[in-house]
Amino acid sequence: MRIKNIPIVSETGTTDPLNTICDLKWNYPIFNMARGEFRSCCRTPSNRITEEEIQDLGINAFGNHPRELRERLDLVQGRRTGACQSCWNLEDSGVGSPRHNSKRFHHFMQKQGVVPYSAEHSDDSLKEYLT
Repeated sequence: MRIKNIPIVSETGTTDPLNTICDLKWNYPIFNMARGEFRSCCRTPSNRITEEEIQDLGINAFGNHPRELRERLDLVQGRRTGACQSCWNLEDSGVGSPRHNSKRFHHFMQKQGVVPYSAEHSDDSLKEYLT
């Protein structure tokens, strides 16, 4: 899934993916193999992966499970996901969250080929390349 090809329009009708997107949903997998669980960052709840899902999806049962893909798409399209509620709670109370690191996100978008390596980091340049 290439982020640049996804229509980015939030529920409020604005086009500002920086309000919801988080590179940790792509870059910070946490596995607990002993318990058969996966989560996409240290703040999201664990999801148990069944033998059936491993048989059906192979390695995609972890990082590219349909649930994970749906949550990523929601974030890109400006919708808050339930899995990220702990960060929303922090941000809504005026505290920063691990999600708020636009420089890290800028670098992630460079690695994905969405933002050129020559582009300087700024929230405005990120929005320009994402919309």
